[in-house]
Amino acid sequence: IMGSTYLKFKGLTIKNRKQDAATRIVYQINAGNAGTEQNGNLYFDQIVSSGSGGCGFWAWYYDTLYVTNCDSYNHCDSLDMGGHLGGFGNGFSLAAKGNPTDLYKYTEVSGCRTWKTSADGIAVSTTKQMYVHNNWVFLGGYKYDGDGDGIKFLFSYDQSPSHRMIYNNLVAFIQHDAFSDNNLTDVTYGPCGAYYNNTVYRAEKGFTSYPEDCFYK
Repeated sequence: IMGSTYLKFKGLTIKNRKQDAATRIVYQINAGNAGTEQNGNLYFDQIVSSGSGGCGFWAWYYDTLYVTNCDSYNHCDSLDMGGHLGGFGNGFSLAAKGNPTDLYKYTEVSGCRTWKTSADGIAVSTTKQMYVHNNWVFLGGYKYDGDGDGIKFLFSYDQSPSHRMIYNNLVAFIQHDAFSDNNLTDVTYGPCGAYYNNTVYRAEKGFTSYPEDCFYK
């Protein structure tokens, strides 16, 4: 899906998409089962994605994205194309991209489940308002140690905690960090976020932020 707006997908099952070396070389990340690029106002509801050779859900360069009540499981990136084995087998890999000062991009992931992924369960990145809530994440880093975080966040300038809400999530049996914020380069350029009512069980670490801690727990 490219260059489209105001689309809704509901009740689909997508499975067993193979990964090949050409895909990894061109995109540097596998599009997995459900992929989007250069889009706005997309809705994915009650989608089941399983058995891909990369990400279960993959979205880049979007404006507004809703992912609700979706399942993503049994994803394993078993090719090592200049990275590390298992590194792109995320359940959900969502990155709005764009201007780093654009704080209006919006991502919501709610009511979803992801398990048995060779990398992260849910990865959300790149300067946006985001609401990640009521999700279950299990067995990140399964089979291969491809990061293996539960719910991971990457770069954003947004310093309003009300714009980055992470709540009512359950994360268990994770190879590394249950919740990981990997973009806190300094206390000036944030971001800040609000974490509450989250549960962690059997993870190497519960809540981590690198390299600075400037979010509210």
